This record gives sequence, C-alpha cells and structure tokens, in this order.
Amino acid sequence: MHIKIEQLKPSSTTLAFENHQFSDEEIEYILQCKRLLGLSFKQCILSEHHVEKIAQLPKLVNLNFENTQVSDASLTHISQIQSLNYLFIVNSKLTGEGFKSFANHKKLDCIWACNTQVNDQTLQYFLNIPKLSTLLLHDTRVSFDGLMTLAQHPKLRVFANLFSTAQIAEFEQTQRDLQKTNKQYFSHTQVEDAKAKLISFFDMMNQWEAYAEKIGFCDELQQKCQQIFQQYCTDKPRFGYRPDGLHYSHAPNFSYTDEIMIDVDHASKKKLYIFTHDRLKGQNRYTLILIDGEWRIDEKHHFSGGWKKYGL
Repeated sequence: MHIKIEQLKPSSTTLAFENHQFSDEEIEYILQCKRLLGLSFKQCILSEHHVEKIAQLPKLVNLNFENTQVSDASLTHISQIQSLNYLFIVNSKLTGEGFKSFANHKKLDCIWACNTQVNDQTLQYFLNIPKLSTLLLHDTRVSFDGLMTLAQHPKLRVFANLFSTAQIAEFEQTQRDLQKTNKQYFSHTQVEDAKAKLISFFDMMNQWEAYAEKIGFCDELQQKCQQIFQQYCTDKPRFGYRPDGLHYSHAPNFSYTDEIMIDVDHASKKKLYIFTHDRLKGQNRYTLILIDGEWRIDEKHHFSGGWKKYGL
C-alpha cells in the first residue's frame, strides 16, 4: 500500500490502514486530516516518533492498533489525546507500564489490551482512569488475584478469557459489595416479598409482550401496559419509557426472559435494590420502595460505566 497525498481528503473523519510500513512524509499527510475522529492500523509498522505525531490530531476519538507494535513509551504520547474515548491494542509486547500516563484522563471510556504483556503490577494504572467503563484483557498475564484488585473501580466492566464465569461473577459480587451500605433494614420475609413482586412483574410483562406480538401497537395494548404498571410500580411519569412510550421484544427473548436474581442491597429504610443478570449476562439493578407496607417497583438501572437509568 502506498499513500498518496491526493488520496487523503482533509475532511476525512475516519481512516484505516493495513499491511503498510509508514514513512515520515506519509504520517504528515495523515496529520492534515484535522477532523479525524477514527484511525486504525492493522499489521502496520510505525515508529514511536510516528505515534507521537499521531497524538497531535486534535479530535481523535477512536484509535486502533492491531498486530501493530505499540510500546509503553508510545502510550505516554497517546495519553495526551484529550478527546480519546476508545483505545484498542491487540497483539503487542507492551507491559502496560505506559498506562500510568492516563491517570485522570477525562474521556477514555474503553480499553482493549489483548494479547499483551499486561500483568498484575500494571493493572493498578487502570484504577486511576475515572471514566473507564470497559476493559478487555484477553490473553494477558493477569491473574485472578490481580483481577480482583480492579473491583475497587466502581464503573468498570472487565472481559477476559483467562477467567471462568464463576470467577467473573465473584469479581462482580466484590465490586457490588464495596458499594453497599452494609446495613440491614428489612427482614428476610420482606426481602422475599420484594423478590416475589419483581418476579411477578417480569412474568406479567413477558405475557404482555407475547400479546403485543399478536395485536401490535394500539390503544388496548397501551391500556394493558398501564394496568400492569399501576399494579406493580410507583406512580410517576416515565417519559420515553413504558408505559408512556411503548416498545416490546419478540419471542423467545422477551424483555425479562431468563432474568436471574443474584444479589440485594438494603439501600435505605424504605428502599431495596435487587440485582439481576439478564440473558446476556449484563447486570441490572431494580429499585423497590416500601409504600404503606407494600413493595412498589420504582426504577431499573443497567451496569454500563456505572449504574445508568434504563426503562422498565
């Protein structure tokens, strides 16, 4: 592959290169694309000086190095890209020492460091990246003990083929435990009643979605959804969410198919959190409020960069 300056438009927002050894001149051509948001190198040869130059791109959001050697020293330059949200590194000899330069980076949300030499010692640097929500560590030197140190990060979801489903579940449990109030306001019976209320709501909504498949969107469908919410949920506006804004999933994967309860937290004297795994193994948190001795479902949050509101 040979890059010609006339092939690069200064208005380009994404560029991808494969199987190429870059010259200094070619890197300068790339730097002319001041609007560049995404840049990908696959099986390319870059010098550290080239990476330093690339870090000057003012709007870069997404940067990918696949089978392209990136050193820990290069990470120091990459950390200067203040707009960077996504950094993908696959198959590199870096140890992760360079990630210490990303401490307090204001926007970095997702890091892949797969098939690298990242290890327990260098994991600590990820704890200092406040916005980091997704970390892929496939084929690294990280141990389970090392993984568990990351549970201190309240927003982080870790994916790694090094660990079993049970080990990832233990990590998630520890992460939740570190955020809990560690108080018990409700009796065992009250907690079981709350769980039963939530399970019944799941069943009713799955039945409603099965019915929705048959009749489609209509006034009757809206009324049936409103009736379920009146029976199970707190009375408040839910703009954009059910029952105000209708949507439904299709069989066999209805909204609450295979939702499994995994944990609870006594949030306050009137509020209980019930945590679940959905069918995709994502974590959900349901807020139930005790009103006049009766549990009411108030809100749902999904774990993605912390707990984010998600419609019931």
